[in-house]
Amino acid sequence: MSSQLTLQSSYSEKLDKEAINHLPVARWDGPIELIRDDADLPAAIERLSQERVLGFDTETRPSFRKGTAYDPTLMQLGGEKVVYLFQLGMLEQKALLTELLTREDLLKVGVGLGQDVRQLQPLFKFEPGGFVDVSETARHNQIANRGLRSLAAAFYGIRISKRAQCSNWAVDTLQSYQVTYAATDAWISRELFIAMEEMALVDLQRDRVDLTPPKPKTRRYAHHRRAKKVSNA
Repeated sequence: MSSQLTLQSSYSEKLDKEAINHLPVARWDGPIELIRDDADLPAAIERLSQERVLGFDTETRPSFRKGTAYDPTLMQLGGEKVVYLFQLGMLEQKALLTELLTREDLLKVGVGLGQDVRQLQPLFKFEPGGFVDVSETARHNQIANRGLRSLAAAFYGIRISKRAQCSNWAVDTLQSYQVTYAATDAWISRELFIAMEEMALVDLQRDRVDLTPPKPKTRRYAHHRRAKKVSNA
């Protein structure tokens, strides 16, 4: 699908929403595999494990009530020729996906993926490895645009539709526009990373996301902090 994309020479310039809204819409129109049955997991994992770079994203049912939050119900992993959508709420053996999510040599790339990964971890425990945030790559290279859609606009002169963003992702049967939207996010995430990599903008040591939870403070450390505070009073 990358043959349809033309890299823009002015990718580092800031684009406002009005300019982006006038760009032509682009979407993934290649194969999409919707995984909602445990029996389909092994083949999907085997296929994806052969990739070097996977576009990564998740979708969650939106909450319109303060204090109410939902777990991710869809996870997208996009390879070079096919995008897989995993309906997590319908998979009993979704923990099998840890094989892909823990591998350091299998890069999972996206924008703002730290929050996505942390929201996945309560669903099935795993130590994340190989996650790279392309918005961090953009920041380190003084690229003004950082969001997925603004990066797609800046690098390729295209607009990624947001129509399905606030739709109900918890339904058993996704609408065709939801499927296309979800696959497109994974596809363009991968394309952006590949473009940045070919332009020597990526530093995996620098841009790899550290998603290990912080160690809890020990009682000794807490006591030391209280004592220091009292002594400074």
